Amino acid sequence: MMAPALATRRTNHTCFDPVIARQLDGFQDHLRHVRIAFCDMDDTLLDGRKQFPRRTEQAVRQWLDAGYELVLATGRPPRRAREVSEWLNLRPMICYNGCWIEHREHVQYRRQMSPETTQAVISCLLDACPELWMGIESHDVLYAAQPQERWPHAILCNPADLDVEAAKIFCRLSHLTETQLQAIRLTAPPGTRLMESAKYNLLQFMDQSADKAVAAAWWLDQNGKDMGNCIALGDDTNDVRLLSEAAIGIAMSDAVPDAIAASDITVRNSESEGVAVALTTILELAGPARFPTAG
Repeated sequence: MMAPALATRRTNHTCFDPVIARQLDGFQDHLRHVRIAFCDMDDTLLDGRKQFPRRTEQAVRQWLDAGYELVLATGRPPRRAREVSEWLNLRPMICYNGCWIEHREHVQYRRQMSPETTQAVISCLLDACPELWMGIESHDVLYAAQPQERWPHAILCNPADLDVEAAKIFCRLSHLTETQLQAIRLTAPPGTRLMESAKYNLLQFMDQSADKAVAAAWWLDQNGKDMGNCIALGDDTNDVRLLSEAAIGIAMSDAVPDAIAASDITVRNSESEGVAVALTTILELAGPARFPTAG
């Protein structure tokens, strides 16, 4: 026997989307168990100007007021994840593509490359392209040989002299020829994960265990929950596994093809406040969470 359809709790919310509601009706059993939203930041929660749109902020507040949790899941370093909103800083944050979890600036989980692996990655990049600019993120500090317009506050150093555990090492994809990129792929050091994002023009090295989904699973286990209790929202390569493993994966309409393929439904892009649409529609279908989440 099929479960009865979830009742729609319509209010005057302008973000309610009946098309998305009809798609979600196929996930009614999952919705009954959802308590947490893992949400990417850039081009998902935030618009193209890196701003937190007003209607999205209102939808997130309503989500939290209804007893649900929001966990930020971003490739950003912690310091940049905290730039968005003071009240949003009270939520748990998965940073560095899953290398780091903090809550209210207390670090709960960290998976960084060893100093030896960090140097092996630096050598791999410089062997392929001796003049390559790279950023080395370690313990929420950025190191680089010289500042760049996008990253002006790096601590200047010779990367080859660094003795640090790196959360990630990154460079611009456009600074590499196809031959250089192929050399890096072939010589990537053991124990590392190489991630390429054409959308953000980034190549990133991290620990082999680094993934938003792995970090999310750890956080859920610590809080007595599992993937069946969460939705995930995202748009890029680093969101793919989390979108696939969440009870409901929700991609932005301008997400990369792999993210859309991994998701269950697609909503408007961040410019059209897709996160607001998703959260509002779920709230009006499912109603408040049975058990309010801890602050």
